[in-house]
Amino acid sequence: MSHEIAGMAETSGQRVADNYWFKCTACDYDWPRLLLPSIIFVSLSFVTDQCPNCGKKHVPAYKVGPGR
Repeated sequence: MSHEIAGMAETSGQRVADNYWFKCTACDYDWPRLLLPSIIFVSLSFVTDQCPNCGKKHVPAYKVGPGR
């Protein structure tokens, strides 16, 4: 098991930034943001950003991937 965890750590260290998409519940603005994850996320709800349109904090990501 420990060798599997070590292998995962090596793989994650080589990852490039992912494009996370956010949609503000206050103003309906959505935007992409390139983020390099520093931990393994259990759910996208742990990835948050501040809305550049209205300033609402802790807007959760709703998907990961390329542009629309």
